[in-house]
Amino acid sequence: MSTRIVPADALHAIETRRSLLPPPDTSDDPRWQRSWRHLFERYQPAMERFVQGVLARAGGRPQDREEARDIVQAYLTDAIEKGWLSREGADIRCFRAWLQVQLKRYVHAWLRHRTAAKRDPGSMEDEEHLARVEGAADDPADQELDAGWVEVAKERALEALGEGSETYAEVIRDLLRTHGEGSTDLGERIGRNEKQLVHLRHRARKRFALLFYEELRLTVRDDEAYAALGQRLAPYLP
Repeated sequence: MSTRIVPADALHAIETRRSLLPPPDTSDDPRWQRSWRHLFERYQPAMERFVQGVLARAGGRPQDREEARDIVQAYLTDAIEKGWLSREGADIRCFRAWLQVQLKRYVHAWLRHRTAAKRDPGSMEDEEHLARVEGAADDPADQELDAGWVEVAKERALEALGEGSETYAEVIRDLLRTHGEGSTDLGERIGRNEKQLVHLRHRARKRFALLFYEELRLTVRDDEAYAALGQRLAPYLP
């Protein structure tokens, strides 16, 4: 059996509700800023994972999760208070793609500021290293963002699934734990025979897929960006 709950190309076919991305030219509407805050808070774990990857790539050593959390918090504060979203919000079609660029730039600026503050004799070498890393076409940190993005969407979908049916949620958690195979004792644990379990797994998969892809759809503005996001995240889809 495939390890995926649903095939990746299903992303292009499942219709979902309208995106949470604020519509263009509405930055004077209080709901505009609330929408951005909601997206930032929802995907903060993925952002922290991404920043850790950027720091490790730039510094050549493992980074403290707390440091990444502090940088993300500083970025979120600046993005709101300095009006970055007001200037660029109308052009953002995919929240993840926009964050990849903006947050990486922020981290590298933060690293350069830290290097300058230390006045280290080796700072010139550090600057050259940062420039090489920043210009790299295939940054492993981008993959961390992709994986983190999927993880957030998966957890949100599981939470919503459990609110409707804890049995469905347990079935999906079991499938995820066993890479799509399913535990041999699941039916006994949830009080279903083998025939019932087959139908239950089918229904749970279908409901989870709808919730999962709906979560992803909330972070893009149009169908084209939605399809591109699906292709980007395909290696990490559950």
